[in-house]
Amino acid sequence: MRKLLPFVLLALALASTGCGQSSSTDTKLRPRHVVGRAAFSDGRPIPEFSVTVLGFDGVTAQTGGKGFLPWLGQGTFHDGTYAVETRNTFSHTKPVDGLVVDVQAKATLVYNAKTYLLPLYPTDGLWSWQDNKEKGRESKNGLARDFVLKIAGLKPGNDNLPDILKTSALQNPNNYYGACLDLDDWNEGHNLRTTIPAEALLVLTLVPQGVLLDGSTGKTITRELPLKALGTNASHVLDLPVGPYRVQAKIMNNGTATPLLVQVTWGDKSWTEAVTVDFPPFTLGGGRTEQQEGVSRQTLKLKLPH
Repeated sequence: MRKLLPFVLLALALASTGCGQSSSTDTKLRPRHVVGRAAFSDGRPIPEFSVTVLGFDGVTAQTGGKGFLPWLGQGTFHDGTYAVETRNTFSHTKPVDGLVVDVQAKATLVYNAKTYLLPLYPTDGLWSWQDNKEKGRESKNGLARDFVLKIAGLKPGNDNLPDILKTSALQNPNNYYGACLDLDDWNEGHNLRTTIPAEALLVLTLVPQGVLLDGSTGKTITRELPLKALGTNASHVLDLPVGPYRVQAKIMNNGTATPLLVQVTWGDKSWTEAVTVDFPPFTLGGGRTEQQEGVSRQTLKLKLPH
């Protein structure tokens, strides 16, 4: 997955100085504006979200290539609708007929007393408006882009990759909206693979505890992976719909089930047959408290009961 554009950080900084646009509005097309909606999957409006419009104003030189885009407008909006005027990239005060390359949105949501900053999925499914060999889209007559909150599923740009890139992309947790549960079987100098045949299966059962982050009702999830995957870059459970789960694990070998003891890295350090795993907002650690985008990974430790 491509890295976040550097100018998004600049946009947020300039918005705090008064250059941003902020109000709820209708989504009627209008000249020199990008408009749209932001909603949950069931159609409810997102109560608070930000939108950043990236591209060129026709005046500032187009330098730095696709990965280095100035912003044409940015704002914080409420109740599921937005309208961002495209303005010159130097002072962000003069309306312009901009060439819009991308429009990005992020929701701010409070869930289980924690504040999450989450990227929203563009309903056109495109990573940017250059994906279809376009240079971008002119804002002269107005543009529209809608967004929806996804708590699982691939992010744009990862479902149509060449085969040579697809395998590694599909194993990268950062390419999904869902949470990642890493698996660790190393304990006291040995691992499960020391005593259990590599062809055995590790089976995980995850039972949701309450509603998920988007307010939906979760379902029990069962994931299987070969024991030999532990200790590799495939040693994780990917794309879990974000929410807390009660997790159990067992080994299946020649039709025989062996329950495992489990422990979660962030939580109770005791070994038990089941543990509750939560996925808090992503943080940088080291005492830093500024809001970051995304969901933290968790690690589930595994061992035999004897």
